[in-house]
Amino acid sequence: MKKVLSGLIFILLSGCTPPLLLGHLEFDDVDKTYEFNFSKEKLKDKVVDLYSYDVGILSKNLGRTLIENPEVNKKYRRSTTEWLDRKTWDEHKVAIRQSLTDTTDIRIVKHHSPKSIRIRVIISGNENNSKLRVINISADRKRQFSKSRDYYKVKLIRKIENKFVDRLK
Repeated sequence: MKKVLSGLIFILLSGCTPPLLLGHLEFDDVDKTYEFNFSKEKLKDKVVDLYSYDVGILSKNLGRTLIENPEVNKKYRRSTTEWLDRKTWDEHKVAIRQSLTDTTDIRIVKHHSPKSIRIRVIISGNENNSKLRVINISADRKRQFSKSRDYYKVKLIRKIENKFVDRLK
């Protein structure tokens, strides 16, 4: 009992937040569509170009917003043989682009921050026009979400538009 209590006090005083204290919201009823005047393949290229794997550590530590793909993180960031960073990004970029599916997950996060937004998007279109449809949003943060779900839904959609969709145009 004494070890558990001292461990809990250490966690609270060190600034680490145990997973039970994090706020989590998930919206499955989102159906927001963005249209673009270029092809579906070009949209996929732009999504891969927005990934932040080639950003330097100084820029990350200064608070730059990062855009990542959880599947790419599983394959390259958790691997002991291949590590995806600024030096190896050009080698792996083509393979990552080829493996990008029409339904994919995107993670918007700041380095060393418990705040994150994960979105599931569907990319569709033809040679002339393309659409990016957001179908699921989930958000994590250090504090609990105290206001209404609708407030956070609107706020998260606005943040996705500012940090991700506007950069695709």
